[in-house]
Amino acid sequence: MEKLKKEAQACKDYMLQYKEKAHMNKVSLAQIESAHEEYKTEVEILKKSLEDEVLSLRNKAFELEKNYILKCVEAASAMDSKEKELSSVLAETSGLRDEIAQKMTQIEVLEFQILSLKDDLDMEHKRWQNSQDNYQRQVVLQAETLQELTNTSKELSSLQSEVPKLWEILDVQKTENVIIPTLFPSTHFIDYVGFTLSSL
Repeated sequence: MEKLKKEAQACKDYMLQYKEKAHMNKVSLAQIESAHEEYKTEVEILKKSLEDEVLSLRNKAFELEKNYILKCVEAASAMDSKEKELSSVLAETSGLRDEIAQKMTQIEVLEFQILSLKDDLDMEHKRWQNSQDNYQRQVVLQAETLQELTNTSKELSSLQSEVPKLWEILDVQKTENVIIPTLFPSTHFIDYVGFTLSSL
């Protein structure tokens, strides 16, 4: 009986531990999802900022190129005096083009990171779902085990309650076996026993 109680308590403790683990997994997944959303928001903001900066740089490059054309027109009358200035404009334009290329590369890297984070989140969600499914199965198994232990405990209690009755019957039989031979002669006792057995 005590062993069954211990086994039942162990099953309950195990189920509570498993439930706590599932809850911790759920909380962990929620934290991962929250972190992912925050990071995604930050990445989107940074991406928008870079795109705006690229647009600004392109506009600036366009203005520089337009100025360059104007400078070329002006340079027709003053080529020598404007040559250094034009070279500077060309160098600045080239630098801006390189910076634009770098910004575009950064945008591509950020987009790849977003996709990678999405894959990681999907994987964590699948793991959480599998953990929940396992938890549900364990709950069902533990419930069945507890029911079996309860039934066994009831049967054992019933058997234990019948033991005193059996001892009483045995004592009565022993008493009769001692008293009856003293009340009857051996021949009559044999007849009495035969009659008693036939009555049964």
